[in-house]
Amino acid sequence: MLLQGTGVGLYGYKWDKDQKKRVPSDFEARFGDFSEQNAIECVDFFIDIMTKSQLFSARLPVVGGDVHIALITKTRGFEYVSREELRHGEHAIEIEET
Repeated sequence: MLLQGTGVGLYGYKWDKDQKKRVPSDFEARFGDFSEQNAIECVDFFIDIMTKSQLFSARLPVVGGDVHIALITKTRGFEYVSREELRHGEHAIEIEET
């Protein structure tokens, strides 16, 4: 999931009791105003919602496994926030800090 720009709307539906029908409901956040820590926590929250919602779905899960979050900035470029090693089966290589 990539969050960029000054504003993004995430849309779904809610039940309007007065109109007695589903109407658009939106969550609007100004992702461009988030601190780095807020952005990391927001992405982690969205991934957690998707992963956990599939536990209760009748469909085959398409999201799961280890979560690796990275931060991309103009000054520092691409850097992992949540991964310390690369793994395959029983083999692992630690990622060195640069």
